Parts: sequence; C-alpha cells; structure tokens
Amino acid sequence: MNASNRILILDDQECVGITICQMAEKIGLKAESTTCPNKFLHNAAHEPLSCLIIDLMMPEVSGDQIIRELARTHSQTPLVLMSGGDGRVLWAAERAAKEYGLNVLGALEKPFFLKSLKKILDRLPKKRRIALPPEAVNVPVLDAEIVQQGIKNNEFFTVYQPKVDISTQSLVGFEVLLRWFNPHIGAIAPDIFIEAIEQLGLIDDLTEYMFERALSWFSQHTKYSGKINLNLALNISPLSLDSPHLFERLTERCNFYGVKPQAVTLELTETHAMRNAVTSLDMLLSLRLKGFKLSIDDFGTGYSSLKQLVRLPFSELKIDKSFISIATASSEARHVIKTIIDMARALNLTTVAEGVESKKVLNLLQVYGCDQAQGYFIEKPLTGIDMNRWLERRREKQWAVRTNAAQMLKSGDMDKEEELASVTALITRLLNVEYASVFLFSGNSVVCAASIGLKPESKVISETFCQCMVSREDAVVINSNDELAQDYKLPDSWGRDFHFYGGYPIYSKTGLLIGSLCTLHNRPISINEASISVLKQSAELLELLIAQSTKSSTGKTLLKSQFERVDRILNIVKTLGYQVTFLVIKPHWQESPHSLRWQLEKLELVLRKSCRRSDIVIRLSEREYAVVLVHKDGDGIENIIMERAGQKLNQLQKRFDSWCFLGVDFATTKESSDYSAQSLMAQLSPY
Repeated sequence: MNASNRILILDDQECVGITICQMAEKIGLKAESTTCPNKFLHNAAHEPLSCLIIDLMMPEVSGDQIIRELARTHSQTPLVLMSGGDGRVLWAAERAAKEYGLNVLGALEKPFFLKSLKKILDRLPKKRRIALPPEAVNVPVLDAEIVQQGIKNNEFFTVYQPKVDISTQSLVGFEVLLRWFNPHIGAIAPDIFIEAIEQLGLIDDLTEYMFERALSWFSQHTKYSGKINLNLALNISPLSLDSPHLFERLTERCNFYGVKPQAVTLELTETHAMRNAVTSLDMLLSLRLKGFKLSIDDFGTGYSSLKQLVRLPFSELKIDKSFISIATASSEARHVIKTIIDMARALNLTTVAEGVESKKVLNLLQVYGCDQAQGYFIEKPLTGIDMNRWLERRREKQWAVRTNAAQMLKSGDMDKEEELASVTALITRLLNVEYASVFLFSGNSVVCAASIGLKPESKVISETFCQCMVSREDAVVINSNDELAQDYKLPDSWGRDFHFYGGYPIYSKTGLLIGSLCTLHNRPISINEASISVLKQSAELLELLIAQSTKSSTGKTLLKSQFERVDRILNIVKTLGYQVTFLVIKPHWQESPHSLRWQLEKLELVLRKSCRRSDIVIRLSEREYAVVLVHKDGDGIENIIMERAGQKLNQLQKRFDSWCFLGVDFATTKESSDYSAQSLMAQLSPY
C-alpha cells in the first residue's frame, strides 16, 4: 500500500480511534488506529504513511513524548494533533512540534466534525491530497429525525469527570457531560448539538435521557468508591426552566434509583441564569425546596449583578476555565479568581474551579481558598465503565494507605499508644460508657490501635461494629431497641453482648476513611446532640494524633502541634461544661546530665502514674511536660492529683544523678471564659 491514502491514528480510547477511522473512510482514506504508543511509533518509522494523527492526552505516555520521539527519528510524515483538553495546550503542542522540525498540518479540538478533518487533510501535498466524495461534502443538517434516532440508537452517551476537595484531594463528586458520536457525521461538539436540539424543541427529551443514564450509574457508584456523600452535577438548559414536568420526572427518577435530591446539583450557565432572573426564580426556588443544589456555571463570562446573585437561591459557583487556564501566567486572571472566591465565600457559596490542568494551578487555588476542582490534572471525563475502573484503582490505593497507617501505628512506640488510650479513656468518662476503642482498617480487617475496657483482637470488618463506618460518613448511634439496630444487625463482637453503639469515622489528612472511633455499653443509653458533638470532636482529635505519629516534631513545630492538641481537648470538654486544669512541669538542671533522656522518661512515667488514665500527658518542648486534667467544677480532683504528682516528683528529684529543680505551675479554665491553650499559657508564671 502506498503512502497516498493511508493514515495512522494514536488514541488511548479505542472507540474514538474507530470513529476517526470511519470518518477517514468517508473521504477515501484507509486508516488504522491503535492505543499502543510503541506500535504507533514502530509503524510510523517503518511504513509509508500519508498522515499521522495523535491524541495529546493519554494515560501511559504524554503527547509531548510522542512528539519528541518522532523528532528523534526525523519523521517528515505530515502530523495532525488532537486533544479534548485546554485549547491553549493544544496550540502550545503544535508550536513545539513545529520547532522540533516536524511537518505539522494542524490541530483538532475533540470532538470534531468530518469537515474539520477534511479541511486539515486538504493541506497535504498534491500527490497525497484526498478528494472528498460528493456525498460527503455536505454534512447532514441536525433535524428532529436525526436527533430522535440518535436517542433511540443510544448514540448519545454520558461521561463523568471527577471533582475533588482541593484541601484534602478527597473525591466529592462528578459532573455529567453528554457526548454524541453519529456513525454518519462523526463526533459532534456539545456546543453545536445542544444549540441545535434546543432550537428543535427536543432539549427536554435529551435531558431526561441524560438523567436516566447518569442516575442509573450514580446509584451504583458506592460499591466502587466506598463513599456515600458524593454529588452528581447535571447541566440544565435554561429553556427547561419552563418545563416543570421535567423536574417532576427528575424527582421521580431520583426516588426510583434511591438518589437523594441533596446529592444532585443542577448547573445553569451564568448568562442564561441571570437573563430571566425574575421568571426563573419560582422554578429555582422550587428545586431548592425539593433538596436539589443549584450551581452557576462558567461564572465570570456573563453579566451578573450582585443583586441578582443574592436573590437567586444558588448553592455553588463554578469559575470559568478561561480564567483558570491562564491563572499562572496572568496576574489579572489571578485577581479575578481571588475576587470571585472571596465574594462566593461571603455569600456562603461553594466554589468549584473547572479546567484545572496542573499541580501549580491546584496549589494556587488552595491558597486562594477555592473549595473544589475538576480538570484533566485530576482526570479527564470517562465513560461509566472507565470511571468505575478509575474508582476501583483509587480504592485499591486507599486500602494501601489505610494498611500503611495501621502498620505504622502498630510498630510505633508505647507513647503513641498511651496518647490514644488517654483519649479513649476521656471519652468513656465524658459519655459515661463502659468501652471505647480506636480501630484502623488494614486490608479487609480492623486493627485496634487503642482501647479502654476491652481488648479486641484483629477481625474482619464485616464482623465488627466498624462495618457501620464503611457505609456512613457521619455519627452512628444505635441502641438495641432502636429500629436502626435491625438494619445494622449489631454483631456479638469479641464475645460481648452490647446494647449501645456510638461511632464516628476517622480520616487521614487527605480525607481518606482509615478507621473509626467506637463507644460501647452493655445497656441502651440516651445520647443528645452535645454528646454526638463530643464524639465528632474526639474523632478529630484522634485524627490529629494519628497524623502527628507519622512525623517527628521539635522546637516551635512541637509546641504548635501540642497547642493544637490542647485546643481540641478544650473544645471537647467545653461542650459538656467540664473544666480543665493545665499542669506544667519543667526540670532545670544545674548542668546537663549524661542521663538526660532516662530522667525525662522517668519524669513522664511519674506524671502518667500520678494521674488518671483519662488525664492527658503531653510534651510541650524538649524539656517541658504538661498534664491536661479534665474535671467537673468543684469536685476537687485537680487538687488531689496535683498533690499526688507533687509528692512523687519530690521523690523523683532525689533520685536524679545531678542537682535538679522541678519548676511547677498551673492554669485553669475557671480563670478565663476563653477555652484555649493560649489563654491557659498566659496564666502561667515565667520561670
């Protein structure tokens, strides 16, 4: 086969490659597509070809690597670049390829029309130029019959782009996007077919088609993601705001698939949302009352007034990618982005940045306080099947992180175990329960990191109370006489018959569910909102301790981390009206002893033995300790403990092998309405 009518296509999505081959055949070309970069490069170097077409966005190898390899082999085969990402990236790649000396015919933004491909191939030298058959010159007009046939034949399909929390990188949801590959026309861009379908009056039919497929997939996603509080964002045409029956249908389909309206966000572009603000208000308000969230899409490209923005019941604001794509290069774009985020925060709106293509941009958005992000840096839009695979790979990585966290704590020193045990002991006191445990997930099992009143061994998650945390991301409170108990079927764990369970999930710093805090009692008990708040804040304190166990701190960093720990404890006890006495001990040696480490360990041991298990001993600095004594106002326990500690410290001081003075001071929340570590430290005398 000669080079005059054969092209080679490289695209990581097989279906796209096949579609381009079909388009090529319509204009008299023979085409071959592959998803393998190595095969593509081999054929490009050893076979006569009319043209090469490559996709820039691929998971195994990036387009710029293919370009460099073609340049290394001095390829002069005409080259066409294509990408579904940022147009600026495509333009930059085209310029780079030309600078490498490659014969670049042009670039195509996916999806594209047959005419667009033909227009670029017409730039081939005359001996390679392809004549377009007469029947292919005029692309069919998008009439009602073509659209209805497309819906009937499932030519339209949904793809899903993940959205993440910028501060934790945890998955928060997906945006649903609609694609159309017509076997006769090829890939049709959404901005073209949406406008045409709106003009034909068929937009509600297409929207309902999208609802059905998206909700069907979304209702099944939990088995892949392991999360239940994710959100599904659907784009809505402004014309649909005049169709109440469409949203009644959406509500029905949500009920059918078991998807709560609170988990669905409806997106409208800024221009359309504001154009008919008065007439849209009733429908938008009705949707919000049903529980749906509302988002202003492409914010910054329209003509909003603050008055309209405040009046309409939106819950989210999406910053247009035209600003995001140039954020690192344009100070003006950065000012606009920051202003939008600040305004949204003042209006209590969640901010979402779309079109995030690099880590640098993501970091910038985090500094500005943007809430969520989506874009090719996180992941490109994927079909439901491909997204399930992506979620499965993500879940496997998460299990590895969970197992690593559990093993790290398991192999850690006794101090960390004591710290966690002190928190669990404090919880049993505050909530008046018999048992409290900290469990971490390791593979499909749970490992007990700390426990009071119970010595559980490792077990499979499904056989423990932790099963509740795998399917919930909030407090779980169950009494044996509750209806919930039947749903969860509380197991007879570790040979005990429990009648109360109160649990809260524990997350890593990146938002990954790594374990749970469990409280247990042998009879049903009542628990109020304040107690649930204690459960939540205790879990957050445990998260802090676990995160700090993975790194060592010294100097100011150590003091800052311990202050944060004390503040967390103060917030917990304040909820239930408890007081805190802050006892600080600082040894002063006349000269530096050779056995300093041994003496400090002895000092810490004395403090732990002098206090109750629920009193928390912390190290403020290299030679300074503190004890957080939690007690009720007027019970006098703090005086007893301080007296006991003083006696034992005096005995310890005599055992030191060099002269030592132990400075002791204390502060209390009784002296201040401000429950903070800083307030307690301010009461201490300098010594």
